[in-house]
Amino acid sequence: YILQCLFEKGHLSQDQIANCCQEKFSSKENPTFYKKLINKLYSGEKKLSYSKETKCYSLSHNEHEAFQKRIDQIKIDEQSFINEIGAVLKQFGQEGFIDNYTTLLVELYTNALSKRIEIKQMLDDENELLTKLLSYGKKQYGNNETEVKNMISQLLQVCDRNKYLQKTCASYIFSSKVGIDNLEKYASERKQVYIDTSVALNILCLFYKKTDYKYYNYQLSKTLSEYCQKN
Repeated sequence: YILQCLFEKGHLSQDQIANCCQEKFSSKENPTFYKKLINKLYSGEKKLSYSKETKCYSLSHNEHEAFQKRIDQIKIDEQSFINEIGAVLKQFGQEGFIDNYTTLLVELYTNALSKRIEIKQMLDDENELLTKLLSYGKKQYGNNETEVKNMISQLLQVCDRNKYLQKTCASYIFSSKVGIDNLEKYASERKQVYIDTSVALNILCLFYKKTDYKYYNYQLSKTLSEYCQKN
């Protein structure tokens, strides 16, 4: 997200970067967290440039080009998805309503992914969003329920195999649910939390050797461990 902000806005100070992230994710991390993260992008991964005059960061030339290529590929993937949806709708004379159908499909899949529900299960159960999609199809196509269900089924097949849609829905869910309030609520409910093996190994090193490595992932694991002990 930091790289995206710099790509869109050009130049930002460390404080401005932190503010962008805090507003996006509704969180209030320690300023040291952003300092270390920005330093990793600047010194470690060479993705950022720094101006001593303005005291602002920007994307390095190579990273800006790489980011632009990713943006261009996303646009290509998006258009490919729309073309596939359009091809199905055209079979049923519904291509003129492609924007509305696409919006309803994205809403349906975002909801399904958020609740970890498979679309096949939604077809079997009563689902408000799926009912909304079917109702819209009947309204535009006519009251031929069999044909409308056939069309919806084909649209869902396109969505099931489309990586662009999956990534779009997942990114929306992440950005909307990663707020600190949601995380605190999750923790307070005492649910099990699984951590990556590398994090566990770093914490083991911390407990057994008590060595303060400068390795970035080790420092993150250390911060997590200290937070858990305090809370």
